[in-house]
Amino acid sequence: MKYNVPPDMKSDGCSFPGILKLFKKLLGADKYKDYCVEHDFLRRYDVIDWFDANKLLAKRIAGEGLAGKLRCLFYLLFTTISYPWYSGTERLPDEYREYASTYNNKWK
Repeated sequence: MKYNVPPDMKSDGCSFPGILKLFKKLLGADKYKDYCVEHDFLRRYDVIDWFDANKLLAKRIAGEGLAGKLRCLFYLLFTTISYPWYSGTERLPDEYREYASTYNNKWK
């Protein structure tokens, strides 16, 4: 699936709350920031199902070599377990519909 996120999308990148912040470097958060921004876009505006967004994040990370293959399971587990705390969605702005349509035809 093509990566297509609005250039003005606001995101903190890969979120690691609490003690997990200690593991950001070990888990390559800086390397995967674009994928995390994409995940935030997909989740914030409910572009695709939340678990599909989690799987896409993990798939993109797994494509980043051996380190990505080893780390992707953590990202999938964390985003799935933390879903209740990050489940709020917003109305998709009209100017983002074109970006959303890349992921899901319901926005065309």
